[in-house]
Amino acid sequence: MVSTPLDDDATPKDPASEPEDGPARRTKRLAIGALATGLIAVGLGTGIAVLSSQDPKDSRPAGAAAGPRVSALTPEDCFTGLRQDATRIFARKTPCDQPHQGEIGIKASLPAGPFPGDGPLASEAQKRCKQGAASLYEAGKGGEISILTDRPDSKAWEGGDRAVTCVLRYVGGDKIYTLQAPRTYKMDLVAGDCVREWDMTGSVVVVDCDTKHLVQVYGIVQFNEVPTLEEREAAFDKCTAKVFGKRVPKNISLSYEHPGELGWQPDEAKIICLLTANKGTLNRSLVPK
Repeated sequence: MVSTPLDDDATPKDPASEPEDGPARRTKRLAIGALATGLIAVGLGTGIAVLSSQDPKDSRPAGAAAGPRVSALTPEDCFTGLRQDATRIFARKTPCDQPHQGEIGIKASLPAGPFPGDGPLASEAQKRCKQGAASLYEAGKGGEISILTDRPDSKAWEGGDRAVTCVLRYVGGDKIYTLQAPRTYKMDLVAGDCVREWDMTGSVVVVDCDTKHLVQVYGIVQFNEVPTLEEREAAFDKCTAKVFGKRVPKNISLSYEHPGELGWQPDEAKIICLLTANKGTLNRSLVPK
């Protein structure tokens, strides 16, 4: 048998003897590198997706979650954590005998109509809020506050929102007392109460009848259920006749207040009979004892 010498290139080689930088190893490295690159790309893509998942409409300022919008607070509430985002203001209610940044002023409703633009709207809101804080200016405390207004933007306005919340922020640091006079919920008024002035908010300032005031409550009529317009008018006439008979004081106007068509509650089915000075102010009670 003739033995044919094998060519060196034809000699079987041990796979383990392949150099580390051989073609096969380089191919594997390229494949692994491509896979790793693909994973990084997927990871970056996922990161981008997560970042872009934030609702672009959520324009609350950083930390706004720490407190609600001030429209959820009530007049005379004290607050901390004040934050403002364009037309919206956020704050946390806090006890008034603890350090706080300011107080909630009146809440007003602007008249209906086309959206006037934020500039005119802000100007009108500021005017209403300053009127609501008139007692502070009269008492020489106007320099202690800066008035901010929480108001509707164009989208909220188109949805029917006309509400303004007045925010009285202290100038010169926190306080542990309040600047505003205590207010009384209108439906809690009683006959004989003298009111400094009657505004469009749900509460008023009751004063001593010997001090200057514009309005006095001369009667309350309670109903067992929500009255009709005719029943309210008849009750108002009886309220007036019972207190004044046919001798109504001069230079005053008589009227009545009620909760409003959408505000009637079983315990608030009532009308408040009011007398108002036609000129100047009142400085004594006009309700017979």
